[in-house]
Amino acid sequence: MIHFVRILLFLLATGVLSHYLPLTYWIAFSEKVEAPYTIYSSVLEDFAFYRFEESGIRYMDRSGVAYSEEAFQKITPLHNYLQLYHDGKLPDEIRGVPISTKIIREQRTSLRLKAPELDFPGVALYPLMDSATGKVELETTGEFMRPGHRIELLDSKTNRLLSDKGRRFTEALADAGFVFPATAAYGNSTTRKPYDEGYFLVDQAGTLFQLQMKRGEPFVTKPAEVSADPLWQEIHPRHILVSEQANKELRCLIIGQDDSVWMVVGEGYRPVRVPFQHYLPAESSLRLSGNVLYVMLTVQNDDWQESIVFNRSYDLLDTYSEALPSLERMPQGRIASVLFPWTLQFRSEGSGYIGFYAESGSPWSMLLSLALALLSILFSVRRGSWSTSQKIMSLLMLPTGIFGFVAYWCIPPAAPRQNRRIS
Repeated sequence: MIHFVRILLFLLATGVLSHYLPLTYWIAFSEKVEAPYTIYSSVLEDFAFYRFEESGIRYMDRSGVAYSEEAFQKITPLHNYLQLYHDGKLPDEIRGVPISTKIIREQRTSLRLKAPELDFPGVALYPLMDSATGKVELETTGEFMRPGHRIELLDSKTNRLLSDKGRRFTEALADAGFVFPATAAYGNSTTRKPYDEGYFLVDQAGTLFQLQMKRGEPFVTKPAEVSADPLWQEIHPRHILVSEQANKELRCLIIGQDDSVWMVVGEGYRPVRVPFQHYLPAESSLRLSGNVLYVMLTVQNDDWQESIVFNRSYDLLDTYSEALPSLERMPQGRIASVLFPWTLQFRSEGSGYIGFYAESGSPWSMLLSLALALLSILFSVRRGSWSTSQKIMSLLMLPTGIFGFVAYWCIPPAAPRQNRRIS
């Protein structure tokens, strides 16, 4: 029994150490890596950067030319328009397009998508807003939608199903070709927006539909039919980001099952593919920023930053990618990959769920594990304490490495069994 208890303690200690030893290591040796902030200069028609260094911020363009802060503001007027307006230096037009603070604000578009948002816990109840009340401000109706094998509508005040209204919504979707059950629903459930897009629903066949409530009645749109663009056949949504903007140009941003990125723009639901080369949804953040002249999308992960720019007709203008100094490739990262055969985390950068997330180390860590196991066996035999449990723990040290080594020497050896003489 004592051997079983000691092995159980060993496994428990190993699991705890596999989380806290790497955590302590990175607290001591972590180094903050500052990625550049990338924007697109309407004056240069090229990329420009805020580069963060220990001495401060450096303002540079793609060719490596450095600028003073004031000079940098002048080549990026759409990004620094408030400061230029304050200084009386905001141009009246840029490349033939009239410019004012009002026009810039109205034509701004801004979206952000972080990796955990693609795998995040949520409740499948979606508040409905009426998209055509004629009022200046949006208001909640107190009704919630629950999509599944049919559309169920619930009254939050009475906590009862609105059966007749839910049936009308279900029939409206079915008449438009929606194949139940619904597999996903995406929307922006806040009243702090200029208008309401309703919800984008994905049916069992993977087809996208838009469902809105207008004057209390369902209004269904099938973007692929409105657009009639064959590119819709390539879109299989994994996640949809809806964020109504003042210019009413970007309908939504779609992340495909194949990790592709799509913009859906205009009244015609035109699909525009964003040709990223380094976008990994589980590891990357995505930022979209648009202005009166351009739309730029940037993705960033531990290894890469990549930016793509379109004009307002959504023709591709330019791309830029830059390798970032990853902690894994730094000396402390290489040492950690050998020192720790695996690391146990309770949170993942690519998920909003709490769970057990294991990350393996370098194959060279197996050699360290073997050396630690042999060292433990040698000292145990020379010390004269070589019990059954220690033999098993020594074998378990091969996959557990330094975690098993620390646990092995923290657990005292079993006391030798004493034979009692019966007189």
